[in-house]
This record gives sequence, C-alpha cells and structure tokens, in this order.
Amino acid sequence: MKLLTLKTMPEEIKLWIIEVSYGYNCVDYYAAYASKDPLDNDLLPDEFFVEAENSLWDQYSWTVLGWNDEDVEGETEEEREEFVDQAHEDFISEISYDVREAEEGETDHDYAIVYDERNHD
Repeated sequence: MKLLTLKTMPEEIKLWIIEVSYGYNCVDYYAAYASKDPLDNDLLPDEFFVEAENSLWDQYSWTVLGWNDEDVEGETEEEREEFVDQAHEDFISEISYDVREAEEGETDHDYAIVYDERNHD
C-alpha cells in the first residue's frame, strides 16, 4: 500500500467559472474542473477560445451591426461584407476572459463544462 504524503497528495480539484465577455452585458459563462486556474495554466484547448468567441459573436453581433444589420455601412455588397468582416475582427479583439472559483453552493448546471480533471488518472 502506498501512502500519500503532503508532497504527493493531489491538489484539490475545484469548480472554476470562466467568463467570456464583450463589454459588460455581452457575456457567456463556462465551467471547468481543475486543480489550478485553467486560464493561467493553459489548460483550455485553442478550440475553446475559437468556439467561445464565435458563440459570443453569434449572440451579440447585433450590438455592432444593428438588429437587422441597419448599422452596416457600404454601398456595394462587397463594401458591406468588408464592413462586417472588420466589425467581426474588432469584436473578437475586444473579447476578454476572466475566471473565478465557484462560490459556495454554485454548481455547473447552467454552464458548458469545457475542461474536467475529475476523471483523469
């Protein structure tokens, strides 16, 4: 039987809430189970960031394009496409990520779990 000492004890796995936001009101939340901050320790795959950014754009692009794209500028279809492409690029560049430990009683039930160490041996 192998005894675990303080040096070999695994770190406690915690529930982390990841906030992906564009400004104050355009926010998505995700969950991660990890012993360390999943953002600071590069635990999340690159695909997560791409998917999170695209999801935020899909939900909130109207904030920069207008409800029915009424704020899209350009006289030709090509100019309008260029405007939308630039707006998308600007939107993505302003997205921020924040992470915090879940508060007492807070669960992952409302969030997609994007990283999970609980079952890794």
